[in-house]
Amino acid sequence: MIVIVEIPHQRKPIIWGAETESDFIVKVATDDMPDDIDFDGAIEWNAKDLSNQHVYRSMDDAARASLDGFSGHQGEAATEALRRIVQDYSWAITDPALRLQVIGAAWDRARDNEREIAGEAYDAAKAAAEAGLPETQIAEALGVNRLTVRRALGKN
Repeated sequence: MIVIVEIPHQRKPIIWGAETESDFIVKVATDDMPDDIDFDGAIEWNAKDLSNQHVYRSMDDAARASLDGFSGHQGEAATEALRRIVQDYSWAITDPALRLQVIGAAWDRARDNEREIAGEAYDAAKAAAEAGLPETQIAEALGVNRLTVRRALGKN
């Protein structure tokens, strides 16, 4: 599997794949592309109108890049897009230690997101209670039990 990260000048980064070098050449072919172009030439051809392009010849290589991340123009967006793809295709990572590292990093980001959302939920619960909504209604809206709402409100 070949993984391609395209970073355009103005649009969001695009991640796509090709099964083989020949498949890559077919996918990037245009009418004005030379007929006898090889894989490396096709990589250069595809990159000519992009801000940047990264080509990984295996999911393991893409996984390593997702852990390192990108800097520069749209680096953060490209890193997040690649991380989502690598996580979705983590079954294709052949190095067990690398796969564990990728899944561990994804899990760490998920916990960070959960803590952030929990803080927002607590703030929303407090605002709802101050507006007069009953604890049971707040709990139902948040998908938690009433005890969790009481904790958010500082009652337990």
